[in-house]
Amino acid sequence: METYGIQAPRMDWTSANLSEAWRRFKQQAELMFSGPLREKRETEKCSYLLLWIREKGLDIYNTWSFSEDEAKKLQTYYDKYAAYITPKSNPIYARYRFHEKMTCSICQERRNANTKKPLLSYTIPERPWQVVGTDLFTWNKQNYIIIVDYYSQYFEMERLHSCTASAVITKLKAVFARHGIPKRVISDNGPCYSADEFHRFAAEWDFEHCTTSPRYPQSNGLAEKNVQTAKRILGKARADDKDYYLGLLEYRNTPVDNLKSPAQLLMSRRLRPILPITAAQLQPQVTPQHALQNRRGSCQHRQQRYYNRSVKALPPLTAGTHIRFHHEDGSWQPAKIVQPANTHRSYHIQTEEGQMPRRNRRHLRETSESPSTPEHHQPTPPHSATQDLQTEPAQQPFSQSEQEKSGYTTRFGRAVKPRQVLDL
Repeated sequence: METYGIQAPRMDWTSANLSEAWRRFKQQAELMFSGPLREKRETEKCSYLLLWIREKGLDIYNTWSFSEDEAKKLQTYYDKYAAYITPKSNPIYARYRFHEKMTCSICQERRNANTKKPLLSYTIPERPWQVVGTDLFTWNKQNYIIIVDYYSQYFEMERLHSCTASAVITKLKAVFARHGIPKRVISDNGPCYSADEFHRFAAEWDFEHCTTSPRYPQSNGLAEKNVQTAKRILGKARADDKDYYLGLLEYRNTPVDNLKSPAQLLMSRRLRPILPITAAQLQPQVTPQHALQNRRGSCQHRQQRYYNRSVKALPPLTAGTHIRFHHEDGSWQPAKIVQPANTHRSYHIQTEEGQMPRRNRRHLRETSESPSTPEHHQPTPPHSATQDLQTEPAQQPFSQSEQEKSGYTTRFGRAVKPRQVLDL
């Protein structure tokens, strides 16, 4: 259709972008109304607009209802068609678009921590002193080491005059000489437990040393719980001006979990306290293994049932996945998965600085970002002489020559090597 020899504007209702098509149509219509049709009355301009808007526009027009005065105003038609064509606002979608826009670093870095994972309990040992856990703690400006049996929950506590690997090994040797060498020793990744001297001690004394996930003390929960118990005993003894060794003696004679006392479960006899006790009560008596395992198994099942009511299982991660890890300062920093570690739900990661720590799955969050980690070499996770809590083979340490090759060269010719950071 032509108007005064000029091609009339036409609304394209088939356009993939109706908002842009309406903007162009309105612009052309206003040019016509301010040019060849400027002498027309406003009601006539409304009629021209309805002619140019085509059948789809007329169908939309027939659904409206407005007053006689509104029908004579051109702006009324502009507002009605604009309201129809403009996408409806959705606050949820708008909020999603905002977060998508901020997927960059700001929101990702300040997200909340992951929810807790399903409880994973240790397997109940088959015999006393088969599996022990150990940890260090400080009380009243003095350092102590604690060694707890996973079967009987009997714990030994010794004061440390130094937190070096040799001092810790000396205390462990004394305890092992009294109760025997355990099959497995579980600890955190403290400097004394990660030292080469401790690794040699584990090999010479023929026990398996297992380390828990760094910065995840819950995985060494039994030792942490007994640290709390030991501190409570020390505090009460000091407040009452008593010998804390008597407190330890009474604790070892106290029944736990509706079973016998830790001393009875470990040594099959009661320890003679300062309280009156008969000779018959001091006679040795073996606790059946199946009774203890059934009782402990039911306690673990009950704990898992209550704990897992508010947990969320996180999917496993594969090598090369871009993630963010929970930093010590509470922020989420970009990194990349190198490979799964030899401990439950734990991974070796590579940070932007080239460090390769080990982190628990709860401290990792998968992301679509691509961290700027060095791509000049294939990273190798640091060696850990500890064995797996599962049955996967331990990683082999890389030689000095391999460490030199793992670096990259800057444009100025300087060789850069990734830092090897101790996992605590």
